[in-house]
Amino acid sequence: FNQPAPSLTGTSFPATIALGDGTFFNNAGPNPCVNPPLGQGFDVLIGGENCALPKGHATTDFEVSDNFSKVSGANTFKIGGDFRRLDSSDHNFGTLQNGLLTINSINDFFAGGETGDSLSQSFPTSLDEPIAYYTAGGYIEDDWRYSRKLSLTFAFRVEHDSNFICRHLCFAELAGQFNDIADGTNQAQLENIPYNQAIKINQLQALPELQNILYEPRIGFAWQPFGNSSNTVVRGGAGIFYNQLPEQLVNSLAQNPPLDATFVSKDNFAVSIAGANNEPSIFIDSAAANAAFQNGFFTGQTVSQIAAVDTSFLNTLPSIFTTQARTRIPEYEKWSLELQHQFGTGTSVTLGYVGNHGVHEPILNNSANAFGIAELASLPSAPDPRFGEVTTFFSGANSNYNSGTISVIHRFNAFGPGIIAGSYTYSRALDEVSNGGFATFSPTSLLNPTDPMNTQGNYGPADYDVPQTANVNAVWDLPFRKLFGKRGSSYLLDGWQLSGAFVAHSGFPYSVVDPSAFGGLTATVTDNYFSQVIPQFQNNGPKGCQVTASGPGCLAPPGTLTCSQTVATAAGCEFNVGGEGLFTTGARNQFRGPRFMNFDVALMKATKLPFWESARLSLGVQVYNVLNHPNFGLPVNNAASAEFGEILNTVSSPTSIFGSFLGGDGSPRLLQLKAQFTF
Repeated sequence: FNQPAPSLTGTSFPATIALGDGTFFNNAGPNPCVNPPLGQGFDVLIGGENCALPKGHATTDFEVSDNFSKVSGANTFKIGGDFRRLDSSDHNFGTLQNGLLTINSINDFFAGGETGDSLSQSFPTSLDEPIAYYTAGGYIEDDWRYSRKLSLTFAFRVEHDSNFICRHLCFAELAGQFNDIADGTNQAQLENIPYNQAIKINQLQALPELQNILYEPRIGFAWQPFGNSSNTVVRGGAGIFYNQLPEQLVNSLAQNPPLDATFVSKDNFAVSIAGANNEPSIFIDSAAANAAFQNGFFTGQTVSQIAAVDTSFLNTLPSIFTTQARTRIPEYEKWSLELQHQFGTGTSVTLGYVGNHGVHEPILNNSANAFGIAELASLPSAPDPRFGEVTTFFSGANSNYNSGTISVIHRFNAFGPGIIAGSYTYSRALDEVSNGGFATFSPTSLLNPTDPMNTQGNYGPADYDVPQTANVNAVWDLPFRKLFGKRGSSYLLDGWQLSGAFVAHSGFPYSVVDPSAFGGLTATVTDNYFSQVIPQFQNNGPKGCQVTASGPGCLAPPGTLTCSQTVATAAGCEFNVGGEGLFTTGARNQFRGPRFMNFDVALMKATKLPFWESARLSLGVQVYNVLNHPNFGLPVNNAASAEFGEILNTVSSPTSIFGSFLGGDGSPRLLQLKAQFTF
């Protein structure tokens, strides 16, 4: 900051600063340190992610399982069960204790902050909590060979997922369901309820009325319509499956006030300004709000009584995470059908279809307490005036997936043994939120519904929806011995192997967001809206990306003008930037990022070691992205940014010499020498 050091006296400088550049704090997700404002389309965090530290888990996992089977005539009966217990010491409760300061622009940063900047800061009473849960399940199965042509499988599984428990009684929750408590007409009544009656603390279990008995019937078949000596088989199956809820969900319940109160301070300067004004800062506001709230909570005070002690409290109301009255486990109905035919002894062709339908999937609505905006304009104040950001979890999202695949496998021996396999898949994955809103799949993922009153309005392509995918894999034992007429040393000619893997797909989807729309949507900066606005696409231009001599770009040819904050008129603009008056006027994930293509090869030489019959020493080279083909990432999706539509980075292949999911740049051609010893 452009301030002398003494001006920071009495304040706590944050470990992390986010430059909003017009996005304000509204683009922050449930945890703005993990999902910070987009800025120029990508995260701008000065000081790294120190606001998320400390983090990590220390876990103890105990698991036991057993299975028994018995053959009786044409039937094979199976029965089994499993039990798993997990004890986790969660060290993530220090998130935001150092604060995340969101500065509107670089000018604000230089000036020491403006009244539109915000600070998200938590005050945990403990940095780690012991969380435990267990799962148990059992199944019965009958594999019945009905005839030589037909085999049937019937199975039934029952599972029990325990509730998450905290030995330190660290869970806190609202005394009732938020939508029942705050209906938008009883604000005055809620203001007179003390905080210690509104929030239940010292809870052992995390989730109320958790669905804990899960029934999973399943059926499958394999049929050779032309007899068991034919080369054609039809397979299929259907069943019900469940996914366990992630631990991130209960972490949020353990980070509720008063045990881990989080405040979003705003409407003040980022630092105290020494001089005539002598303005207080949002750091002081945040600390004062926590002190007043802690005292008020344990002495039975209401929001008005606390505000009488701390006049800035109404601008720094605590945030809270709450659940629905009954928690359902995500359920998936899955089915598949496959036709396979073998041609001769070396080639097989398979046609397959796979589908599933998900229900009761989790969704996090972090603007449940919003008011005065768009369709909520009739609400003059927050439905619950005791809180700022209210995030509600409920099991109400749906998803659908359908795919068709053709695959071919060919084995050859004429000129050295080898195998080549290829497949093409056309698929569509649709959902309301991907990954349950708990983790982003890409930098442009939307974790929360745009319209807090219409979560189904976000239904569209999933973040990982890839309509077309092609794969080719090959392994060939090079016939050098045959080429040289079996002359020469076996140590030099035998054991050579060439392999390769090729993958290409049609690109991931992304959404365009408009942070500047908050000026038209919001009446004030205290409307408790924390999601993102999807602007309307106003023409029928391209929705994909192109790579030209000017560089890669999306929505318009690279180098041409797109909507941005620098556009003086609306002429040529593709989006209604800053002009949205309603939620969800644009569709989620309707645009498609660049296509992806990668080709890896490897050449290895295996040599038998003398005097050790089973030992092999393999030496060779692996080349990732052998064609050095650039694969571009998703574009800047901030329609109010001057860099909107531009692609600023490349992406790595799924695997490289750096492994998977690492931060190293694995996008260019990479060569690796390899030595492998097997025995």
